[in-house]
Amino acid sequence: MATNPTRRQVQARDLLADALNLCFEAARLDGNPRISPQVLDELAAKISGLSSAFPLDALIARALERRATALDFPKGLAEMLTLLESKIPPPRLLQLEDEAFRKHVRSMEETLG
Repeated sequence: MATNPTRRQVQARDLLADALNLCFEAARLDGNPRISPQVLDELAAKISGLSSAFPLDALIARALERRATALDFPKGLAEMLTLLESKIPPPRLLQLEDEAFRKHVRSMEETLG
C-alpha cells in the first residue's frame, strides 16, 4: 500500500517543479539551438531523480500548474493539459513561449467547451 507524501516531500516537489520551470525558461530566453528537446528531457529526468516521492510526470504536471497559475489561468489546469490528447506532449508545453502556451491552453479549453 502506498503512503501519502510528507509535507516536506510536497515542498520538495514544488521546488523541483520550480527548478524545471526555471530551466525551461532559461532555455527559451537563451534561444541556444543546441538545447534540443532531448537535452531538456534528460535534464528533467535528472531533476526528477532528486524526488523520492514523485515521478517525472507528476513533477511536470506540477510545473505546468505553477506556470499556468503564473500566467493567470485558473488552478486545476495541469490535469487538463496532462490528461487530454494534444499534439504537444506535456514536457514540450514547458518549452513554449508564454504567448504560445496561452494560445494552446485556450484552444484546449475551447475543445472542452
